[in-house]
Amino acid sequence: MGDRDLIAALLDDDTVAAHDRAADALADEVDRLVRERLAGTGLRLVPPRASRGTVPQARLQSLTAANPNLPMSLPAGKVTAFATRLDEWMASGAVALGRGRLCLRVHEPGTHPEPPPDTPAARRGVKAPPPADPWWLERRH
Repeated sequence: MGDRDLIAALLDDDTVAAHDRAADALADEVDRLVRERLAGTGLRLVPPRASRGTVPQARLQSLTAANPNLPMSLPAGKVTAFATRLDEWMASGAVALGRGRLCLRVHEPGTHPEPPPDTPAARRGVKAPPPADPWWLERRH
């Protein structure tokens, strides 16, 4: 049975709501399995502390704990502010609609006396490609 068949077996019907329920169930199961394996290794992302610590530290600790919930002793306002920043950060990496495109140009030795102004080499003040590495890469937008 392929992946599509396995995922289709999780669906009650072919509605968007059924797809959402299946995606949530898969996410919960993956989260549970990863936590179970990480807890078994004894991995700690931050060292244990005697004090309460910060919200980001508590979040890191929760990633490898059997219980993913943050302690109730953390200030609610700080947890909310952290969650907002985390949501914004995650949204910044969301896939945009449409097709992505990356265009790179490799320049041979001696084809350009100096890199164009929009290249990392030019921003670092490099006037010409270094002799030890005469090939250089230009990223186009």
